[in-house]
Amino acid sequence: MAHRSHLLQRDLSTFDSNNSNKQVVLLISSATSAIVYAVTGTVPPDYAAVLIAVAVVATFSGQTIITWIVRRTGRASVLVIVLAALLAAASVAAAAVVVLTVLELVADPSQLAARRPLCISSSS
Repeated sequence: MAHRSHLLQRDLSTFDSNNSNKQVVLLISSATSAIVYAVTGTVPPDYAAVLIAVAVVATFSGQTIITWIVRRTGRASVLVIVLAALLAAASVAAAAVVVLTVLELVADPSQLAARRPLCISSSS
């Protein structure tokens, strides 16, 4: 039992929330996506700039908040709970957008022809 508590203490002490490799990769990934969308003309450049700014702020504020919570509670598992909550919220939001869009199209089917396709084929 003492050995197990030592392992738990060791796991908590090895939690290094300042290791920002994953956060930097996520930040670079988000910024690169925004730049690619802006260059290809998929989104306006000002929207891409806003996306990059939001990614930077979210990365640093999220890292700071999670570090504070983990140090205050002493449990690294808080990170898993936060990620699960964010995933659930994003899933509900995506489902809500789809349902609202479908209801809008059912009410006025003529809007279906006015919508742009997600992927535009270059072949005729």
